[in-house]
Amino acid sequence: LLLLLLLSERILKIGSSNSFSVSQMTRDAIEMSKDPAKFDDALSTFRKITELNPSAATFYNLGSHLLRGGAGLDVAEDSFRKAIEMSSDDADLSPIYLSLGAVLEERNRAEEAERTYRKALNRKGFKRHEADLWANLGSALYTMDRHVEAQEAFRKALEIDPNHETAGVNLESVSKETTRSQEQQYCDSEMQWQGARSFHN
Repeated sequence: LLLLLLLSERILKIGSSNSFSVSQMTRDAIEMSKDPAKFDDALSTFRKITELNPSAATFYNLGSHLLRGGAGLDVAEDSFRKAIEMSSDDADLSPIYLSLGAVLEERNRAEEAERTYRKALNRKGFKRHEADLWANLGSALYTMDRHVEAQEAFRKALEIDPNHETAGVNLESVSKETTRSQEQQYCDSEMQWQGARSFHN
């Protein structure tokens, strides 16, 4: 149910005196990251880039690489937080919040993930990935057994993007599970009531 939206290939423009070399290094690192055998080399390059140009973009790319590789989630979390801190107030940070929330869910911190998604949704301005934020919020809520709220979040995602596949699949799954649970509760209550009636008879 977890939606992992990783947008590191859509690199944010990096501005610095070494912009050309840093941009080339970033392209090289992203290319290496596509090969699992070169994961460590790509990670080393991303770390070097953050030293040369400690910007929101480079920290975001580092965090995305770590999240994709499923390793170093603590460093990935820290990288996404730094990317948010270094971004302007009017920037669309939805990709970073999505990735940060995904890391938190991977680290079994669903409540923090919920707060992260809600914080992104409550930000003013245009959010390119608003439907994804609602879908991820639904996943976090489901993890905490808050199924009714999860369904509402998935529906909200579908209102924004009727073709959102993850939200659609998850909503159907949660709805079926909720229906089965309600039917079981009804059967259990019926059995208890009939049992009580038989006992008193």
